[in-house]
Amino acid sequence: MTQVEQERILGILNRHPVERTNFWKLVEEHLDKLAAPRVIHHKLFSDFSAQFRTLIGVNCERRLYFPRETIVREGTTGDRMYIMNLGSASVKVAKQSVMQIRGGSHFGFNMICSDKEKYTMTITTDTMCQVLIITRSSYQHALSKYPEMKEVALHLEASERSRQRKQFAGFMKLVHRRRGLRYLLEAMRDGMLSEAKNSAQMNDSNKSTLQTVIKGWRQEVAKSAELRQGDEQLRQFNDAQIYNWLQKRKLRIEQVKPDRERSRWMIDTLSNRGPPGPKPKLEPIHSNANARAAARMQEIRDWSPYMTPAPVWRRRPQSPRTERGPSRARGHRSEEASPRLPPVKN
Repeated sequence: MTQVEQERILGILNRHPVERTNFWKLVEEHLDKLAAPRVIHHKLFSDFSAQFRTLIGVNCERRLYFPRETIVREGTTGDRMYIMNLGSASVKVAKQSVMQIRGGSHFGFNMICSDKEKYTMTITTDTMCQVLIITRSSYQHALSKYPEMKEVALHLEASERSRQRKQFAGFMKLVHRRRGLRYLLEAMRDGMLSEAKNSAQMNDSNKSTLQTVIKGWRQEVAKSAELRQGDEQLRQFNDAQIYNWLQKRKLRIEQVKPDRERSRWMIDTLSNRGPPGPKPKLEPIHSNANARAAARMQEIRDWSPYMTPAPVWRRRPQSPRTERGPSRARGHRSEEASPRLPPVKN
């Protein structure tokens, strides 16, 4: 088994341009079968029909980039959208690295929708990358062939514009913060903290930027302290409200407890089918509830006459002349004991 490292292969290819072109074609042919499925199943085109996605995937261009090559430059115009299939690349805004993209990422969608757009970032490859390119002509051709997809395309264009504006605003905020921190660190490192040294060794733009950064830092510190103070006041207020509610609830329970005990006593007395017994004494609030209930039940049990065994009811003995053997054994009355009406006379 022979192991070949990527860095050595790329170094050899840089020294041999012809072999580099042949190698580029070989890798492109090997990765060509992965191009169309990436576009067809890409989440950006998920709302389009299968025929529309297949047409774009078949007509997309394949391009292989070596490390440290620039795919697009910030501020330039074009008519192509790029989808990273394999590899990784760095995104730079105002010459500041803001993020890294990998396989599946896309950029430049607005370029295929309008000819008045410009690329807002610079994309430089970190490794060998295969990039899929969708041109404006192929995208517009697909829309003309499937006109029912134009509404979906307009909705996607609006959402992508909004996403790109928010992303670019975040990038610019990050760039300004880094730039201000760099000026601040340079000023602290060189010891230029006095007005005399600043005026002698720092130009007006850097001085104003440093002052803006320090002012913004002070505002952020004051704002953070204010937010912490507000949170602490809110916590104390909530604790006081909860404590007051618990105290009121405890007082209310103590007030209604005699009524609840009286209601329970009445229910227990009525359930025992007897007349009301002596009213049990209410014990202090902090006594044991189980012992109090047991004492009340014992008091009711000792007083109620219904707790004694019921008398045994016996059947009244009948006259001997009404008793007969067979009918008595069967539990029926005798024929003589049965009253009869006199016969009807005509």
